[in-house]
Amino acid sequence: PEYPPLVILGGMAQSISSWEFHLPSLSRHRIVLVYEALGQGPPPPSEVCSIDIENDGSKSEVTLDRYYDDVSLERQGRDFWEVVEEALFGPDSYYSSRHSKSSGSERIENIPKKNKIDVAGFSFGGRVAMAAASLQPNRIRRLYLTGVSAERDPLANVILASWKEILGVNTYNSEVSDGYDKE
Repeated sequence: PEYPPLVILGGMAQSISSWEFHLPSLSRHRIVLVYEALGQGPPPPSEVCSIDIENDGSKSEVTLDRYYDDVSLERQGRDFWEVVEEALFGPDSYYSSRHSKSSGSERIENIPKKNKIDVAGFSFGGRVAMAAASLQPNRIRRLYLTGVSAERDPLANVILASWKEILGVNTYNSEVSDGYDKE
């Protein structure tokens, strides 16, 4: 049987290349997308990440500062679904082209209803996977999580604070989200 696409989200220190030796077995019966969340993988090649087209038709540059302005889990979840839609279910995607047949000028869609996926998340990737699942729970057939704790222990708080210090981020009034809501 053919399974729905599998989307893999690695931990903070992982990148797409971390999964290359696993892909042959994981992709034997399905399409696999290895997703890098915001802040993972290499940075964009220049200060200007993209050009946004505003509602009034004007264009504005999205700089790295503006691009990384919001790194919340909610944003990560929205970005996840945007990439999944384009990469897996867009009209020009590989998965979409494998599941559609042309009949004259008509296109017959065989893409599974509701475009469900399986998601596997490790550590930080598991947190992003949970954020994505909270936004569109009916789109995920199976959610596999590992290395995701319900709360951070004191040692993890020290590690996170040291990362922020190394990055030069004010740990008392930080704009860098650690993914937890402040009480």
